[in-house]
Amino acid sequence: MGASHFQMELANLAKCLLLGFMILWIQIHGNKGCFEAERSALLNFKKFVVSDGADVDHLLSSWVDDSMSDCCKWERVTCNSTTSHVIELFLNNTRQHDIDSESFYDDENIWFIKLSMFQQLKELRNLNLSYNVIGGFIDYDEELKKLETLDLSYNHFNDSILPSLGALTSLKSLILSWNWMEGSFPSKGFERLEDLDISSNWFNKSILSSLGALTSLRTLKIGWNNMEGSFPIQELNNLKNLEMLDISYNRFNDSFSFEGLCKFKSLVELGLGGNQFSGPLPECIGNLTNLQVLDLSFNQLSGNFQSVVSKLTSLKYLLLSGNEFEGLFSFSALANHSKLELFLLSSGSRRLELETEHPTWFPTFQLKSIALSNCNLNVRTRAIPSFLLYQNDIRFIDLSHNMLFGMFPSWILRNNSKLQVMNLMNNSFTGTFHLPNYKHDLHMFDISSNNITGVLPKEFGLVLSNLLRINMSRNNFNGNVPSSISEIQELYIGFIP
Repeated sequence: MGASHFQMELANLAKCLLLGFMILWIQIHGNKGCFEAERSALLNFKKFVVSDGADVDHLLSSWVDDSMSDCCKWERVTCNSTTSHVIELFLNNTRQHDIDSESFYDDENIWFIKLSMFQQLKELRNLNLSYNVIGGFIDYDEELKKLETLDLSYNHFNDSILPSLGALTSLKSLILSWNWMEGSFPSKGFERLEDLDISSNWFNKSILSSLGALTSLRTLKIGWNNMEGSFPIQELNNLKNLEMLDISYNRFNDSFSFEGLCKFKSLVELGLGGNQFSGPLPECIGNLTNLQVLDLSFNQLSGNFQSVVSKLTSLKYLLLSGNEFEGLFSFSALANHSKLELFLLSSGSRRLELETEHPTWFPTFQLKSIALSNCNLNVRTRAIPSFLLYQNDIRFIDLSHNMLFGMFPSWILRNNSKLQVMNLMNNSFTGTFHLPNYKHDLHMFDISSNNITGVLPKEFGLVLSNLLRINMSRNNFNGNVPSSISEIQELYIGFIP
């Protein structure tokens, strides 16, 4: 009896060990191929799109009806490396529309899709249907229980789909930008949402109260909508975890109580550009020390911003152009901004001056983009900013309309091999123009309205063969246009001496 019991225990142990080994083997080696039901679902989607008039054979050429074809290796498909279940589908622009064309949203391009085609993809986590001009769903699928990310941007949806999307209760990221939505936004069903993008629609600010109930939100993008008047920041007070807020390019036009934003201590990105906010920046904005992106451009903000900006040492992108700031801003306030990559402060305000030379300082950052157009730069010396001597990663630079003096700074081009846009027009630079000693990737070059002299180097078109636009008019060049210019394939030339 005892021996028999021992043998049974030993047999059960062996079975457990065998089962454990099989599970471990599957985890290590995975299922060698996708599941037939999932492969069939993908093929049905392709057939559906083709039946609607699209030519996707070249786009989904690997999607073939062959039992030996592993759908996990198909283009636009990602499978779990262990289970081989389909977990991601990137079906954006399956109809190959030209998204820059005026006809992109024409009625004849609009089509409707069956979500039930994806019901066999029960492990699907990420579904991208963007840039398809989809007008709506023929049916809905509540089987996508594990879907976490859904991208429906650049389509033709209206807000009637929102209640059905609320049934996808695992959703964490929902992208609905560039559609035709208006009216209300239901909070029911979206409680788990962490990232919501409804920019470029027709919502008004009445939706803010329901958005404020989505307390798990970390990212909220509501720019380019139909919102106007005062911005009721108090509606969002419950979004304690908010890290990114973008309300840019609406029509908010009050003096705007910035103090309300100062409560959001976790903010990493803040986009307020393209509104009509006015008044000075409150000092408490300087306490948002986690900010990496701050866009205040194209408003009517006034006062001096130096004391606020100097405290935001985590900034990577700072956009201040198109406001009515005043007083003196010294670049020494950015001496500790080692992460700064983009600084845009093209102005036009006569009451703002920028000083880069005093007091003495040394940049700890490497900029990729800088725009200081028409902003009274170094009015005492009219010298080009010397800190640019230490920059070697610039891709975009605009110092136009500043009446800067001195020898033409050919070293900017030489020191920055990735530079693509260089605009120094309407200054007073003198001397000759020198090319770098290597083939450069410059695309746009405007040095018009200066006092540059001499003959253009004969290698001009060979070294700058990627130019698309050049304007060197209203200078004092002499000699002939180099024949190497003809080597440049696509070029607009403004070459009046």
